[in-house]
Amino acid sequence: LKEMEPDDLVDIIQCATPDVRKSVWENLSEEVKREMIFLLKFDEDDAAGLMTPRYIAIRSNITVNQAVKFIRSQKTKDVETPYIIYVVDQFKRLIGVLSLRELLESDDSETIKDIMTTDVISVNEKTDQEETAKILTTYGFLALPVVDDDNELLGIVTFDDIIDVIEEEQTED
Repeated sequence: LKEMEPDDLVDIIQCATPDVRKSVWENLSEEVKREMIFLLKFDEDDAAGLMTPRYIAIRSNITVNQAVKFIRSQKTKDVETPYIIYVVDQFKRLIGVLSLRELLESDDSETIKDIMTTDVISVNEKTDQEETAKILTTYGFLALPVVDDDNELLGIVTFDDIIDVIEEEQTED
């Protein structure tokens, strides 16, 4: 359980008995507990209920070289989709996106704002999981950013979580 993604762990805890929840909770690190408390605030049938808070986000005013150094310094082994980089402003609002490939192919001196895509497709935290699945599959994304009403980046929904939703919905139908 300690190795699971926080969104998957929340799903298990929500289905477990109180004794199992307590036992699991006591064996988690403080960081994972914080992530789980954050995720448990959201309805499990909404986009935010599917998301993981583990993603890479950078600011637009830094250079490619600074971005690469920042990403190397982060715990990217814990990030579910390290090849998608989200760009946020000082208030953590989503303003752009770029791929790891685009970052690595750019000159070190270029700024992120010059290479990022600003037309970002995202979903609101309250978007129903079925609608979230439709958007992700329609665009063929591996991950979809989840934002709040102020466009603050909360997390990402990954394709593997959407597969579970599609399977669940088809079984329900």
